[in-house]
Amino acid sequence: MARRKKKSRRTRLSKDEIRRKSASTGTGSGNWFKLPDGVDTWEPKKAGKYLIDILPYETTSEHHPNDIASGAVWYRYPFKIHHGLGVDNKSIVCPTSVGMKCPVCEEIGRLSKDYDDNKSIIKGLRAQRYVAYNILNPDDTDNVSILALSVGKFFNLLEQELEESDVQDITNFFDVTEDGKTLRVRFSDASYQGRKYLEATKIDFKNRDEMDEEEIFKKVVNLDEMFVVLDYKKLQALFLQVEVEEEEELGGEEECVACSGTGKSSKGRRCVPCKGSGKVDRPDDDSDSDSSDISSSSSDSDNSSSSSGSWDESSGSWDESSDALGKKKKAKKKEKKTTTKRKPLKRNRAN
Repeated sequence: MARRKKKSRRTRLSKDEIRRKSASTGTGSGNWFKLPDGVDTWEPKKAGKYLIDILPYETTSEHHPNDIASGAVWYRYPFKIHHGLGVDNKSIVCPTSVGMKCPVCEEIGRLSKDYDDNKSIIKGLRAQRYVAYNILNPDDTDNVSILALSVGKFFNLLEQELEESDVQDITNFFDVTEDGKTLRVRFSDASYQGRKYLEATKIDFKNRDEMDEEEIFKKVVNLDEMFVVLDYKKLQALFLQVEVEEEEELGGEEECVACSGTGKSSKGRRCVPCKGSGKVDRPDDDSDSDSSDISSSSSDSDNSSSSSGSWDESSGSWDESSDALGKKKKAKKKEKKTTTKRKPLKRNRAN
């Protein structure tokens, strides 16, 4: 007797939607991601063939680069990296990857008005496109890792294979259902301007067993919320190689203590205090004094509003009105009613 399949409650795109969204790119890793414990990045270390299982995740972003609705099952996140920023030549996630303004991109726009004169500068500032995926670590398939490579090293060939492959029904290759496929990828040596790297040169699709949906979705990383993105002023200061003024350091954001910056609770759910961002607003230096002033003034206000009477300067004491005294008597009576004596516990004596 065939086993009845458990119906998933997650939202999945139609095959036509997957084909259309996959055709657009939208937009190696340094310190680009904030990943939960036990999850790291993976990429091939030498030329050869690798079995790679790309996994789905459930989107939460309202501005996904692939125009994917929040709450849908998807498999990749395109993002951009600005290289060579600051005196240390840092590689930084472009804020436009998550729908934020970027001072570097704004400068590129300004320089583009005189493109011929600024061509070389623009080329150096222009962001490089990458795509990130959840995968089963090829070296340890019990664990999930992040595969994040520039589009030329993996994404372009994968999309070409999806469009041109003769294999029937591979559109949902990333899903945990029976439609899922394992990718057999051949990485080959390549070089550019004397710099060597690995790029995918062949991809085959192999059938794979249906996976445990709940187990996989607990393990995978929410790609929408994993990026480490500098705020506008800090990125601008890094780009222009100037120091951020002290007053700009006050306030701002800091790592969420509740989730240690992961954006997830201990149960793997979205962290409530930081709303899944991993960061919370940093209080100003004088916030403590302000809060104490507020609390003390609030306390004084409470006392004055709850008491009925006036200060008698002749006697040097508080003259309570009959209304206030009446309230006190009622409070005492209520206290007597609610206070009861505990009866001694009965214990059976041993014979």
